[in-house]
Amino acid sequence: MAPLVRRGGIATKSPREAVTGVEIAFACLPTPEVSRAVAFGADGVNGVKACVSMSRCRPSVRKTIKAIAAELAKSDVAVLDSPVSGGPRGARAGTLATMVFG
Repeated sequence: MAPLVRRGGIATKSPREAVTGVEIAFACLPTPEVSRAVAFGADGVNGVKACVSMSRCRPSVRKTIKAIAAELAKSDVAVLDSPVSGGPRGARAGTLATMVFG
């Protein structure tokens, strides 16, 4: 986290703390398990108006996004699925692409 803080990022201790005072949370996370924990775990982002998931486009992730959307809908949180395509090479080149579904 230190390199991001040096560039102006703000370190927090939890996903819930990170979204305090915001309406829309963006998440680009490495696994379905982490995505679930951040979305509706004990210290998750529940409480925002919308959550945009930018995790990779794989069948297991799509299934996870549907489960997250169903769970967060109980708290009136909208979920948008916006997978990122291009991988590390695209990130370095500044050519990542994203699609949005909701």
